[in-house]
Parts: sequence; C-alpha cells; structure tokens
Amino acid sequence: MEIKFKVYIFFLIIFLNWCSFACEVPVFKYAMEFWSSDKYDIYIFNSGELKNQKDKNTFNIINEASLADYKSSQANVNLHFVDLTSNKVTAQERKLWEEQKADKQPWIAVYYPFVHGKERKVWAGYFGDVNPNFLLTSPKRQEIVKLLLEGESAVWVFLESGNKNADSRALRLLNRELMRLERTLKLPIPETWGWAGSAESIDINIGTEAAADTEISFSVLTLSRDDPAEEILLNTLLKSEKDLHKYTGQPMVFPIYGRGLILYALIGNGINEWTLNKAGEFLTGPCSCEVKAGNPGIDMLLRVNWDSRKTFAIPQEAPPLTGVSEFFSRVEKEKEIAEQLEEQEVLTIEETAEKNNDLTTITNLDTIQTINGNNVASTKTPINLKIVLPIALVLVLAITTFFITKNKS
Repeated sequence: MEIKFKVYIFFLIIFLNWCSFACEVPVFKYAMEFWSSDKYDIYIFNSGELKNQKDKNTFNIINEASLADYKSSQANVNLHFVDLTSNKVTAQERKLWEEQKADKQPWIAVYYPFVHGKERKVWAGYFGDVNPNFLLTSPKRQEIVKLLLEGESAVWVFLESGNKNADSRALRLLNRELMRLERTLKLPIPETWGWAGSAESIDINIGTEAAADTEISFSVLTLSRDDPAEEILLNTLLKSEKDLHKYTGQPMVFPIYGRGLILYALIGNGINEWTLNKAGEFLTGPCSCEVKAGNPGIDMLLRVNWDSRKTFAIPQEAPPLTGVSEFFSRVEKEKEIAEQLEEQEVLTIEETAEKNNDLTTITNLDTIQTINGNNVASTKTPINLKIVLPIALVLVLAITTFFITKNKS
C-alpha cells in the first residue's frame, strides 16, 4: 500500500507540473510559431531499382523537396524506396505492399503522418503517372499557404457537396458567421503574451508589440470534389476522419490554421452558428496545451518555406513546464501588471477630466471602466479556471486518498 501511495504521489506531482503551465498566446499564432509540420510517409514500391529516367527524375525531385533546408521550400514528407526483391524489406513494408493490391510497378503510396500509432493511406497509384507538383502542391494548397503566411487566423475550406441549394445556404451562413466572429471574438490579453519562462520575465512590451501585428481575420476557400488538380488535397480532407466518406452528399467545412493544420470537419447541419463559434473560440483563444499532439488537427501535405513569413516579437522558445509555486507567482505578476495598467488608465482619465473641468467623470472607479468606451476592468487577469480547477480536483483526490490509506493502515 505504501509503495502504491508513493507512486500515486509521483504521478500527482507530474500532473500538477503539467497543469500549472498556461500560455496566453492565441492558438493560431502559437501553432504558426512553434508547431512544425508532421511528415507524411511516401513509399515507392518496385522490384529492383527504378529504370525509367522519368521515374528517376520524379523520385529525385520528391527526395530533394523532403531534404530542403530552412532557406527553401520543404515538403513535409519522408520518402521510402522499397526494393521488393531485397532481403532487407521489413515486415511492415511487406505488409503495406500487400495491402496495395497493385497490378503494376513502380507503385507509390502516401500515408498520413505516423503520430497515432497506425498507418493511414491518403492516396496511391502508378508511379509512372505521377507529377511531383501534383503530389507536393496544388493551386488551392498554394492559396491556403499564401493566406496563412500573410497572417490569416484560419482558412476555412468549404468543400462543395454538388447540391447547389445546400451549398449556397451553407456558404452564406459560413461567410456571415465568420464576419461576425471577426468582430466579436477577442484575443487573449496582450500584456501576458510575453511570458517566457518565469513570473519575473513577463514583458508588457513584447506582448503588446505582438498583439499590435495580430488581428482576427478569416478567409473562405471553396473546393470542388471534381477538381482533378486537387485530388491529393481532397483525399487529405476526406480521409482526415475515418467516417467522412459517409457524408459525400453534404457540404463540409475544414478550418485550417498554423502551418497547415486541419482542425476538424463540420458537416451539413453541423455547419451552424454554435459550431462555428466554438471553432473560432478555440483558434483565437489562449493556447492552453503547448504540446502539439494534445491539440486537435492533422497536417496537410505541403511544400512551403514557413520561415519566409513575417516574424513576430513573441517568445522565441516554448516556455518550460514549471511547478505550482511558479504558476501562482505568475498570477501575482500578471495582477501587478494589470494594476499598473489600470493606474495608468486612471491617471490619463483624471488628467483629461481636469483639462475639461469635468471631475464628475471620476467620482468613483466603477464608472472609469466605461469612459471613452474603454473597458479597464478587462485588463485584470483572473486566475485561469482551466488550470486552477484541475489542480484543486487533484489536490482533493490526493488528500482523500491519503486519509483512506492512513485509516486502512
């Protein structure tokens, strides 16, 4: 019992350290700055080496794109050549080849990033018919990349169903709601964006400078199911969730953010005010989990140089996980910053009122927050309930377990 209890406390401490960290940078911004794209696996199957010069050229182009450095456009792919006559073929590669049921060689198969413990095929075909540009990029994918690099919070890909009436209704609703969300959604408090490791390192200027260059902006991109140039993109979207093939007769919306992350699919009647609002809130809200795998989304297959974008003055390194004491230190520091900002606002309003000989505007602090349309109260930083509640719950469980163990012993 004593050993079990010590193990429990050990995991409790780890959990508290995990819960104690919060990041106020918006999700879409944090994803662009810190989350590198997961890599697709591309397998080329052939009995022996490639002999056709065109096939060799195609292979070399894909291979060079996968190895490109930060100065040029890089494709998020790992390229594997499998010589089926070799005794070095692994059991996994042999299994993948048998699943192809291909009637000709060389054969190419593209798989989603191996991040969930299972190979999932996106597309496959005869390698001799493959154009590298068809595989690595396309007009719609280039447009998505361009918009994200220009600073769009998200690009909402509207996949047409083919039913004109259904598509028209859904697209009108999507455009209307996104315009509303651009006006109503609020970014996290800019003054806390500059936190980079400890409570003492909060820098108001870093946060406000980053926020000054950041605004909530959404774009809509329509995609036809019958566009042959977008076959890879279409497959990537429709196979990103295992059951989407059941809804081919309905319009779909895929929010894409960060470095080409597909958030999830909204389908048919699921494209509504509530679901769009929730997706928008997640994308523009504080990044509560900095580990990419802990957030929804799957990467698109792209060839792009993400380092060519405009950089922002936010922390250059992801803040480390810290303990409970550091969390409360940070909260106190944020409160101190908020109080300083409020004092500055009050002094400004007092000076303005004195100049206008209208001291009635500052008779009590409750009215200050609404003067000139400024919401001073919003600069106060409350304790993040998403963090405090899990900590409190685990502490209660720990104390309860302790007394139960003590009574049994």
